[in-house]
Amino acid sequence: MLNRTGCVVHFRQPFLDWIKAAGANDGLDLSLAQLNRNTTLYLVEVADRAEFDAWLELNHDILFEDLLVQWTTDASLWPDDRSYQRLLTWCDFDFHAIVVDTGSEPIVDDADAAP
Repeated sequence: MLNRTGCVVHFRQPFLDWIKAAGANDGLDLSLAQLNRNTTLYLVEVADRAEFDAWLELNHDILFEDLLVQWTTDASLWPDDRSYQRLLTWCDFDFHAIVVDTGSEPIVDDADAAP
C-alpha cells in the first residue's frame, strides 16, 4: 500500500459544455460518457475523506488549472471563475482511501525523467 489516497475526477455537463464552447474538443462530438471514460487519478497525501475535502478546498485552483490544461494550454480560453464552488459544479471526485501498488518497478514521475 502507498502512503497516498486516490482521487478520481469525473466531469459533469458544465465541463463538457466549456470544452465544446472553447473548441477544445478538436471537432469531435464528445459525449459526457466518452469524456469520463478515461479520467485522471490524483494521488493525495491525506488520511480520510474529511482531510481530502479540506485539501481540495485549499488546492482547487491548482487542480482546476491542471484539468483545464489537459484540454487547452491557451489560458485565455479558460473560465474566469475558477473558484472552489465552480470546480464542484463542474466535477465530481471519487475518493479512495486505500491505494495498492502492485507493480515491481519503482514509481517514477515523468516530470523527473531525463529528456
